[in-house]
Amino acid sequence: MADTGARATPAAIIAGVGVDLVAVDRWRRLVGGGIVRRWFDAVERDRCRAAPDPARAFAEVFAAKEAVFKALPLSGWTGAVPWRDIHIAPAGVRVDGALAAACAPAHVQVRVATTAGVAHAFAIAVSP
Repeated sequence: MADTGARATPAAIIAGVGVDLVAVDRWRRLVGGGIVRRWFDAVERDRCRAAPDPARAFAEVFAAKEAVFKALPLSGWTGAVPWRDIHIAPAGVRVDGALAAACAPAHVQVRVATTAGVAHAFAIAVSP
């Protein structure tokens, strides 16, 4: 057999999985409070407020943040969750700050769906 020069690449490894459920009605009561400023970055706030159903949008983004945090391959994290360091955008997930420094290198993907008034989020972290 001839050597084509192609080399096998190592398979990605699942580093973590996270799941979260959030009641949309709970976010209907929370949207006007300070929790939105503490837990969402400015881009997330603007995008959620512009959505046809802001409470549903905030619930979906929060469920995604929770699922991502649970999926991250963290080693010894003991602090509070830095919610604004987890950025959820239509194009993907970005983790910044101390949280990024505390987790092993990983690519995180998240999927969100809402049914019967509950936002469901599933995140998977994959290490190279």
